[in-house]
Amino acid sequence: MAASLEFIVNGAREAHKKDVAKELEELEEKKRKEAELRRNQAARKNVATRTRRTP
Repeated sequence: MAASLEFIVNGAREAHKKDVAKELEELEEKKRKEAELRRNQAARKNVATRTRRTP
C-alpha cells in the first residue's frame, strides 16, 4: 500500500515537472517564431521603403 501511494505521488510529481518543462519549451518556441516574424516584417518594410512600394 505504501509503495503504491509513493508511486502515485512521485509519478504525479514527475508528470507535473514534464508538463511544466514542455510548456516552457513551447513558450520559447513561440517567442522565437514571433521574433523571426518581426525580423521578416522589418526586412520587408525596409526593402519596400527603399523601392518606394507599400509593404
